[in-house]
Amino acid sequence: MTLVGALVLGALLCAPAWADSQGTEPVVVISTAGYDALMADLACLGEIAGHPGLDKSVDAIVTLATKGRGLAGVDKARPWGIAILPGEGKPTGYGFIPVTDLKALLDLLAELGHKSSDAGDGLIEIDTKQEGKRLLVRECNGWAFFADKPECLANLPDDPGQLLTGMAPQYDWAVRLNICKAPPQHREKLVEAIRAHAEKHLDEAKGTEAQKALYHVIARIILSDIETAIKELEQITIGGSFDHEAKTASLEATVTALEGTSSAAKLAQLKESVTNLAGFQLPDAAVTAGVAVQCSDINTEAVTALFGAIKTAAFEEIDKKVDSQEKAEKAKEFLGGLLRAAAETVAGGQFDRRMSLLLKPDAVTLVGATLVANGPDLEQTLGMLVEAARKKHGEEVDKFFTPNAEEYNGVRLHVLSIPITDKCDHHEDAVALVGEKLDVVFGVHDKAVGFAAGRDAMKTIKQVIDQSIASGQQETLPAQCSVSLQQVADFLAAVAEEKEKPIAEAAAAILKESSGKDHITAVVQPIERGLKCTLQMEEGVLRVLAEAQKLIQK
Repeated sequence: MTLVGALVLGALLCAPAWADSQGTEPVVVISTAGYDALMADLACLGEIAGHPGLDKSVDAIVTLATKGRGLAGVDKARPWGIAILPGEGKPTGYGFIPVTDLKALLDLLAELGHKSSDAGDGLIEIDTKQEGKRLLVRECNGWAFFADKPECLANLPDDPGQLLTGMAPQYDWAVRLNICKAPPQHREKLVEAIRAHAEKHLDEAKGTEAQKALYHVIARIILSDIETAIKELEQITIGGSFDHEAKTASLEATVTALEGTSSAAKLAQLKESVTNLAGFQLPDAAVTAGVAVQCSDINTEAVTALFGAIKTAAFEEIDKKVDSQEKAEKAKEFLGGLLRAAAETVAGGQFDRRMSLLLKPDAVTLVGATLVANGPDLEQTLGMLVEAARKKHGEEVDKFFTPNAEEYNGVRLHVLSIPITDKCDHHEDAVALVGEKLDVVFGVHDKAVGFAAGRDAMKTIKQVIDQSIASGQQETLPAQCSVSLQQVADFLAAVAEEKEKPIAEAAAAILKESSGKDHITAVVQPIERGLKCTLQMEEGVLRVLAEAQKLIQK
């Protein structure tokens, strides 16, 4: 399991521990932007969606629902929030609303049928109209705090806005999990419970002894990562925002680890991300993606144990299913070579992968590459597969596969050409996109392997090799992905079935009006002791989403 996955899972699994602990610091904080900010968002979204004045419509509904009073007494400029605290048996907490005149707000509630009364000790009780349900309010420094129990309003912060630091006004809404606020003893109990649950399922697992051994190795690795995350995670914040000027919508998640922990040290390595394969991310591609992570402290013992268990289980399956001893040995030799190459690469701790998908109405090309520990060894292993195929099919293999077709800038290129025959489904469409044959070019370098498939595969792989060499080693983000919805829609409009064409054509027409603002992007960025993941949609994408129902009806 990756560190990020373990951190997130650890955060979610900490929830039961909060419920059994006590404290005055919030373990969960929820925020929402002030009323004015939300109305501004609605105004901009309404403009994008072709519904100008959406904010005024919603404001009118609020005014109507409050009998013409609006949100009387509420400070519309400041954010609202909820703080959830540890408690005995179940979490407790309070909410807080910024007010300019609490009496005006209470009068509004009374007019709506929820009268208030003095509950003593500075508390006001509001009639909820539900038997056994209480709502208590305390005013403090321009904030109205509310909860269902007096003790929840006993020790309040002077300025709850401080709880929203890093949440408001950066996000229109946000949720923060303060994992480190769960007491250590309860974290230990949680770890023990998770281990017991895992052991129970492992004992019930079906399969051969080798398969069960593999399950145990995987479980040990995952449990170790979860345990580390539960002990070392500081907080997770998830929030959504809308940029009025750029007209983009974003969803972000930040993860931080406690200072001085091994998790913080691992996350700090994200700042060292570099790529030697920059050319494989083509700027004009419909889809691009890349991952680059440096890990100097890989647990090589765990890597050896994992791939050893995979090998044992896989070899056992080969012995069962392959009737010839000679074929079984060849299969083991080939698979063993692949596993060896993968294990050496993982143990090396340097991960760098890039890909691009080029989409045009008359051409499709996919290109990608990854760093490996030993390119020649992997090349030799793949050669075993070719020799096995040649032994079985003879000259047929030589018709389709050309080993060492060319060496280009230190990269050995091997070409596989697969004819697209009349028997192929959608023969005419396939030929229109890639030609009379599907060319796949494999490139092998001492420390990297790559490929290109589709129209102009050889030309494309040479292009990205040249660009990678020219770019050299570059600093990069740990992970990134970008999709041009305009290119995807144009492609689908050209190749889709007749009944589906209207949807793609309509989406393409909407995106064309967005002047290139048609991207969905996802990136991972390093931050102090952690990382930030961002999913962003540009204006054109938002327009398509706003028209989604109409498009589907078409």
